[in-house]
Amino acid sequence: MAKRRQSHNPVLKSVRKHSRQGTSLVLVICASAFLLAFALAMVYTASLMMARANRRLEQERCYQLAKSFAEVLDAELGKYTDPKDTNAEESFYLYACKFLEGDYGEYDPDHPEETVFHYTAGVTDVDENYGSVRVVLYKEVNQDPEEEIHPEGEIDNSEEKVDGLKDAKLQRYIFTVEVIATLDGISHHYKTEYRQNATYDVEFSHNGILIYWGDDDQWHTVSGTGGKYEVPAGDKISYRYKTDSDNIKACSFEKAYGAAEGGSP
Repeated sequence: MAKRRQSHNPVLKSVRKHSRQGTSLVLVICASAFLLAFALAMVYTASLMMARANRRLEQERCYQLAKSFAEVLDAELGKYTDPKDTNAEESFYLYACKFLEGDYGEYDPDHPEETVFHYTAGVTDVDENYGSVRVVLYKEVNQDPEEEIHPEGEIDNSEEKVDGLKDAKLQRYIFTVEVIATLDGISHHYKTEYRQNATYDVEFSHNGILIYWGDDDQWHTVSGTGGKYEVPAGDKISYRYKTDSDNIKACSFEKAYGAAEGGSP
């Protein structure tokens, strides 16, 4: 049987050798490309995670700025109970009392630009490292007061009723304080609602005659010499709270619903 001849053609051997080398080079290039793509993906993922972490850090800083400023205002509101306290002059507490008793309109969701007011003393323009703060205020009539005492009406002629009106705390308004902090393009809102507890001077009258309850437990006329005034048994006494900043005797604030928070991404 004839043996198969082996080729000793040097050109053919060279072609086969370079073919094997070319295949290896393609495999190396593909592997390198894969590793490069994987490395780039890891770098991109890491950069995204870092960006999100930085964003969360900025959001946290903005939140802390709003919360801290709101806590300062909350402390100011709880610092006093008497608007006529000389120590309360130029305080946020006194401003809040006057805001509620003044000519500022009640909040209207259909016209917020006309019924939301800015506390200018609370605006801070600081450098970009610390951000800026704005404070907006609005008031709403308290639709569900704990005490069912009306600003005016009639009572029975009794010392107990009179004293009860004099010492009553009226919850006429819900007072909202909203702190808006802005830092690095991020805004955070921190809103706190308060109930106003206010005690006012009260005016009494009978048949259109102004009277007051004296220290001798008797009615007296306001005009003239302040002589005693007899109210017939069974007659009602009319009363009217003088609900303005000049006749407010005491005012305090209690949180109504806690704090609400929100922010922009």
